[in-house]
Amino acid sequence: MSQGALFKRFGTKEHLIISAFSQMADSFPLIGRLREGPTADAIPDQMIELGTELLALFRHLVPCMSMLAASSIARDLMSGPSSPPVVGREAWTRWFQIAQDQGRACVFDPAAMAVAFTGMLHARPFREFVIRDKGLTCSDEDYVSEIVRLLWGGMAPRGAA
Repeated sequence: MSQGALFKRFGTKEHLIISAFSQMADSFPLIGRLREGPTADAIPDQMIELGTELLALFRHLVPCMSMLAASSIARDLMSGPSSPPVVGREAWTRWFQIAQDQGRACVFDPAAMAVAFTGMLHARPFREFVIRDKGLTCSDEDYVSEIVRLLWGGMAPRGAA
């Protein structure tokens, strides 16, 4: 594809990047698995597996988003219904809602849980890359396991914690 064709289609490099990132969220295999809902495996085990995968993804995205934040691209990229953060929040919200509908989690606000869980996962690479805080020395899986252990204490079906 020629440079002229790209600019005819997208107008600017910024619009090309925004389009690429917006479509990228739906292509992550993690998003598809979340939309399907929990499998028959234990909910905490699935949260650890999916959360560890998301944390690894954040390790790649945080440096990219930090670079884009210096421009107006990040603002445009992170707004709207097809932005990666919104697509991810909606997928996690659906996953938590299905777990509740199956009686495998107590009643809580699934959107708030989605934001809380993903926010805690995002915090580690953000602190390491942006703030240069390397004080948390446990593995990513141990980090996610501890978060899930804490959350599961409040979201487990009554009598199952």
